[in-house]
Amino acid sequence: MSFLYSEQKAQLRYDTILLYTENVYSNTTSKQSRLFKLQNFKDTKTYSGHVTIHTKKRISKAINIMLQSIEKQHIKNPITKRKEIFKLNFITLTISAKENHLTPKQGYSLLFKKFLQWLTKTIGVKTYIWKAELQKNGQLHYHITTDTWLHHSYIRNKWNYICAKAGMMEHYQKRYGHTNANSTDVHKVYKIRNLNAYLHKELTKSVQNETPTSGKLWDCSKNLKGQKYFTVYFDEIHEKLLFEASTIQDLKEFNGDNFTVIKGNRFLPKSLLTKQESEKYTNWILSIRNQNLLNFDTPEVRKSSYVPYELPKKKAVYQAPTLL
Repeated sequence: MSFLYSEQKAQLRYDTILLYTENVYSNTTSKQSRLFKLQNFKDTKTYSGHVTIHTKKRISKAINIMLQSIEKQHIKNPITKRKEIFKLNFITLTISAKENHLTPKQGYSLLFKKFLQWLTKTIGVKTYIWKAELQKNGQLHYHITTDTWLHHSYIRNKWNYICAKAGMMEHYQKRYGHTNANSTDVHKVYKIRNLNAYLHKELTKSVQNETPTSGKLWDCSKNLKGQKYFTVYFDEIHEKLLFEASTIQDLKEFNGDNFTVIKGNRFLPKSLLTKQESEKYTNWILSIRNQNLLNFDTPEVRKSSYVPYELPKKKAVYQAPTLL
């Protein structure tokens, strides 16, 4: 492999631009080098049960691409009938059984996989990131973020139903006489000023997972997993555009050995692009974005969320939020 030349590139993230130099080499690679890479790939464990630096980078990439692809929605809540601004949901699922601690592998197979199948196949959620963590008491809990509006009662009913069916709520039912546990938490995060930092803090922390264990600890939807960062060649035109951006917003620069990170607000990445590049960037976003709204007024959704022994006092037919 012989060196040919270097290229200056700019990698676009949610509120950051990464400038770096990429060396271009000839395509001739020795057989020994190819075998070495193949052996390294075989020796890599897919799920170590530990949040490694590489895992954090992959989660960070999924968060960045998700934040770039979503858009703020003005909706009419079908429950409250009020106008709302929606961007992302941040959902927490906890297991009410304190005595039976599950490993991530057991929790995924027994509980979370069923919830995720309901979320994607029945509800129709297509863009999401999830992370499993261990609580201080040693029990699992899950975080999920998605750009799809979801009513908290449907999430809680379905999660409690799955846990009860798996025998994870017997102790709770004996103590309280019901299985309507406060096991879920749903937050809309559009009011959070630094959304990127918030999601990174919640989804990449490894404090609860310092002890390696078996099983998958995180994953994301296919439209995020298979994507690469949007990248352009960086030349004199982009230098001028970057200077113009610096006169409008406060930019912070961090220099590494072989790269430079420029941080601004969420408008920074697009301000670097030419008209032609901006069109390509828009098409890239549209290829990721899921704009399908939920329709709660369907037999499939009502049936999948129905818990026979925990009917609400007033049975309501939920409808999808209306875009304004």
